[in-house]
Amino acid sequence: LAWVGGKIYFALERGVSKTILGVTSLVETVLQLLTALLLGVVFLFVSGAYSNFSIYYNLFFLSATAIGLIVASPPVLNLLLKTGYKFIQKKTLEDKYLVRLRHLSGIAILYCFVHALSGLPIYFLIRAIGFELSFVELLYVSGAFIFAGAVGTITIFAPSGLGVREGVILLFLVNVL
Repeated sequence: LAWVGGKIYFALERGVSKTILGVTSLVETVLQLLTALLLGVVFLFVSGAYSNFSIYYNLFFLSATAIGLIVASPPVLNLLLKTGYKFIQKKTLEDKYLVRLRHLSGIAILYCFVHALSGLPIYFLIRAIGFELSFVELLYVSGAFIFAGAVGTITIFAPSGLGVREGVILLFLVNVL
């Protein structure tokens, strides 16, 4: 998420309003993390991995997916934006700054595409060290890496999720090693 700071600096240099910067940075961060979590869960389930997990993991994944979709919905996200803006700025956020489903959907699709592409380097790395992966195994491993990356980013007790991402990856890869 370090690029958010760079984006803010670059945009302020060009006269973009702080309100637009704040709203877009928050929406971008939320969508990037939620799409990573959701796509990771989808890849894990499509690969058939849910049959290897306990019922508690499956309930956790389904609950996290439902919560993520609810938080990413425009009514909830706009409520969070309005509340945060009112708390920080002590004034009401104008309706022109609120997010719309059409825009959120387009951005989410692009983020999902980018996250899905992140499975290719993993595939080539695994091939380079001499292992073969079926398409289903590639989905599983990609889902594990995508999901673990998002969990590591969300983790607040470790700087940049240091060690958390690797621990989550290890939990998933035990099933295919």
